[in-house]
Amino acid sequence: MYVTVSFTTPGGTAVVVPRSAVQSIGDRQVVFVPAKGEEGKFIQRQIRLGSATADSYAVLSGLKAGETIVTEGSFFLRAEVLRNAPGSDKM
Repeated sequence: MYVTVSFTTPGGTAVVVPRSAVQSIGDRQVVFVPAKGEEGKFIQRQIRLGSATADSYAVLSGLKAGETIVTEGSFFLRAEVLRNAPGSDKM
C-alpha cells in the first residue's frame, strides 16, 4: 500500500508518516519509495524523525510532502535490504 499524507499544524505543514512505514537499518531510519520508471522496484530513503504519536512520526528531513512511500509490508523490503549485499539500495 502507498499513502501520501500531509497535515497542517499550528506551526505550519508537517510531513507525517505512519509508524508502519518506518524501518530501522543499522542506526538509520528509512522509508521505501517507488523507483521511478521501474515498476515493482523500491529505493530506501533515509529520514530524520521528529515527534511521535501512537501511530505516526513527524519527518524532519529526507521526505517531501506529497511523496509516495510504502506504508504496509515495508518490513519485507527491509528484509531484502539486509539479505542483499551491503550498499545496495534498490530492490
